[in-house]
Amino acid sequence: MQTPRGRAIALAVAGGLALLWLVARLLRRRGDLVISIEYPGELRGTFTVRLAAQAGRRKRSGRGVRGSVLKGGVSTGTEHHLVSRETQFRRLPPRRYFLSVEGVIQDPTSQEILKELFEEQEIQVRGRMTARLEFDFRPEDCPVDVKVMWEKRPARDAGVAVRGVREAVRYSRGGAVRLQLKRGSHTLVVGSGDRVTERLINVDSFSAMNIQIDLSSGEGVVFKGCPPAVEAYLQGDVTAAAGALDREGQSAQSHLLLARMHREQGHTASAASHFESAGRPLEAAELRASLEEPRRAAELYSEGGDSLRAAEMFRKAGDFVLAGEAYEAARDLESAIRCYREVGDTGRWIDALERRGEAFEAAQVALEHGDRTRTVRLLQLVSPDDPHYSEACSLLADAFELEGHRE
Repeated sequence: MQTPRGRAIALAVAGGLALLWLVARLLRRRGDLVISIEYPGELRGTFTVRLAAQAGRRKRSGRGVRGSVLKGGVSTGTEHHLVSRETQFRRLPPRRYFLSVEGVIQDPTSQEILKELFEEQEIQVRGRMTARLEFDFRPEDCPVDVKVMWEKRPARDAGVAVRGVREAVRYSRGGAVRLQLKRGSHTLVVGSGDRVTERLINVDSFSAMNIQIDLSSGEGVVFKGCPPAVEAYLQGDVTAAAGALDREGQSAQSHLLLARMHREQGHTASAASHFESAGRPLEAAELRASLEEPRRAAELYSEGGDSLRAAEMFRKAGDFVLAGEAYEAARDLESAIRCYREVGDTGRWIDALERRGEAFEAAQVALEHGDRTRTVRLLQLVSPDDPHYSEACSLLADAFELEGHRE
């Protein structure tokens, strides 16, 4: 028979086992939570991750992100410090939680803080499962620092803008101007005093990019010698800038600004006209060709010295004689010969053959068209090394005989 003490011990053991069973059961029902933070691999991130049962309970640190996050602290079951890209909370009771992530993204080389971040999300944790929550902190823009110089000294009150981006002009005040630009190609517009310069840049990194532009170098100058046009151009008012240039006697430059503006806006005909007035025939020719105006395009290509493109446009316009002459100017005698043959211009056809060194073929064309004098002269030019030399001698003898020169 069990003593009272024995019964008490047995009950205590049973109670302990029951408690252990209950704890084990509860632990088996718990779940895990994995937090993933996304940002560019070229940058460095430092974050504090906090877990709360209610929304808004974990708010942005009043000490500022830099002080609270970079200093770190002792991690607990609901708060993890100095997190880089991933962390996890294990064995959480199944329920709804609110996760807040607070941190900074830095340039790993300069240690500069590029962005301070804070975000809170809701997540449901289920027993015996692993929940996953992602925070996307990939920046949309890249920092670009532009420093404007004049003869190796910082330029004061230089304006910096980005062509096609409608934002306020930034002024250097002797230091660097920071722009936030998307990845890709951009045209920087920098103006000061009497001139404006443009520089094409390619932004391909989320780390700060440093650009230095010396306005005195003359590189990329859009116009100079017209202070009234500078501010208008920086503000994107090309029409006003062009008007100021025209009033200052810079008509060609005025038309050039308007031509580029109309081309970017898709007003091709207007752009072509302004390029012509600006004395830029090749740019105008390209636009006239796109407008299916081959003759005008050909004339402009000829004016600009592009004989080959001029020939192609003359040919497209159906003027084979001018096309042939342009091909000759481009030293494409084979194409010129085809054009003259197409239109039946015997004289130019024979001339082109002779210039190409095909004396025998030129003589044949002259003979077929009854030009015996030219035939004789051309046959006499056929070299003994020519495979048609024997035939040329025979034809030459016949020609002399027809003219009565039997000797």
